[in-house]
Amino acid sequence: MARLTDLQITASYQDHLNWGSPYPGIDFGDSGREGFAISPLFSGRCIFVGKDNAGANYVVVDSGEEGHFYYVHNKQNTASLGQWLDCHSDIVGFMGRTGNASGPHCHVGNKVNGNYIDFGNKLARAYPNPPDTDSNSYKLFNTEGGKVASYQEESQAFAYYLDYRATRIMYNNQNITQQFDNMANKLEGEIQKLQTQLDILNGTVKTLQGSLDNASTSNMGLKVENGKLKKDIEGVEIFKKSLFFSLYLLFKRK
Repeated sequence: MARLTDLQITASYQDHLNWGSPYPGIDFGDSGREGFAISPLFSGRCIFVGKDNAGANYVVVDSGEEGHFYYVHNKQNTASLGQWLDCHSDIVGFMGRTGNASGPHCHVGNKVNGNYIDFGNKLARAYPNPPDTDSNSYKLFNTEGGKVASYQEESQAFAYYLDYRATRIMYNNQNITQQFDNMANKLEGEIQKLQTQLDILNGTVKTLQGSLDNASTSNMGLKVENGKLKKDIEGVEIFKKSLFFSLYLLFKRK
């Protein structure tokens, strides 16, 4: 394992800007160095391990005040999510040419407050010397890694990790809340559709009821008219009988 700063800079931050790269950074690499073990420029907590859309393996390390560092085009990622990576003893992966790369190199990007910056001025203080580990009041034995680390480093690393986990939990909760909101909105829409259909059905029932009432009213009118007609016919019959009786009397007198 060696330091990235011991390698040749094959492309500067400005070179990437001139090329119009959406991920400006600094490229480190030497010919024949594929498989070179990459140690992070600054110690920090690993917050991402995976591939980009072009298939490049990369690792993201949260190095505190120095920002987030992206180590891209790895032949193989070796860091684990949540792992504390010491810049003097741990590696993020092995140099390669995965993704959009013309040759083996390590593209390093540095984001501070969400924006890529030119971190060339940080290289002079990369791989800072570890704190004095001779003081028992300042050291802590890490049984998992089998190494001595400072209380300051461990507490800072744990704080970074807790912040990362809290962010993930908040993000997951927001997703769940959004899913419930979408389901509620969809259900409300379906209820409104059913209510509209119910209103139409009620209107149809009222129309049919009105038609039935009109038919009943018309039927009652017909019954009344029929009654009057029957009375008129009965009157005519009585008149006919009276007329015939009068004619009978008249002929009898003659």
